[in-house]
Amino acid sequence: MTVELIEQPSSNGPLDLTEAGDKEVLDLTTSSAEEEPQEDHSTEDEDESLDLTDDKPEDPAEPEETPETEESEEEAEGPEYFFGEDRVSVEVPDEIQDALKEAGIDQDSLLSQLFKKDGDFSLDEETTKQLEDKFGKTLVAGYLNMYKGINENQKQTLAAAKESEEAQQTARNTEYSEAVGGEEGLVAMESYIEGNLSDSNIEAYNAVMDSDNHAAQMLVISQIKAQMELADKLANGDKPSALIGDKEASSSTTGSPLEKGYISDSEYQGIMESERYWDDRDYQQRVDAARSAGIRKQV
Repeated sequence: MTVELIEQPSSNGPLDLTEAGDKEVLDLTTSSAEEEPQEDHSTEDEDESLDLTDDKPEDPAEPEETPETEESEEEAEGPEYFFGEDRVSVEVPDEIQDALKEAGIDQDSLLSQLFKKDGDFSLDEETTKQLEDKFGKTLVAGYLNMYKGINENQKQTLAAAKESEEAQQTARNTEYSEAVGGEEGLVAMESYIEGNLSDSNIEAYNAVMDSDNHAAQMLVISQIKAQMELADKLANGDKPSALIGDKEASSSTTGSPLEKGYISDSEYQGIMESERYWDDRDYQQRVDAARSAGIRKQV
């Protein structure tokens, strides 16, 4: 049974600038009206009517299907709109659609100008003049500036949210990697799970790993790690551990006898045989003081 890893979601779709707080963004794609289903006026009597003709064609010809062309698919998808370099979805409020129709402005042309790739949310002189003649220069400039500002703020908000999510995901990945012990620990954990857990428990483990609940994932990992450590202890026994003071004790035995602050008689006799004891007066005084301390310690 496959053991799942934590999935890391990514967002590659277009930015949706239509949700901008209390204000609507100039989101300028039109929504096509749904076609009403046609009623079927045929009756069962008509379906069951007798056909007394004998010259029925045995193999009625099937209508040929018209292959879909790339052009028709592009028309169905509609044009692409951008705010700066980011692809966006655009929806025009009903009141603005009505106003554009009243002014005789082609809505598709206006959208293509405002939301062209790497554009600056501006209109050409002809379209601008048409709008200003109908609604006034101040109103047109005010609306364009307002919607441009709303879209810029929304874009910044989305960018900040994406950056925050990426930072959180990086932190979660680091915590996850440390919890499982890196690549080597991950391999060991998966091997333990496959060899020791039942199919139902593996399914439960995979469900948690496949979710977005990071806290639950870390809890499950800690439980699996505890089970692995217990199994290792039962199989191999306790591992040796250093006690407090072991390091200090070991270092004192390998250093000079004077580091203890006192020396025994045998240590003193050995030092006296060295040339340094007789040539270095300061060293001789330290040795004698250490021997005196050793004598007092024995008393």
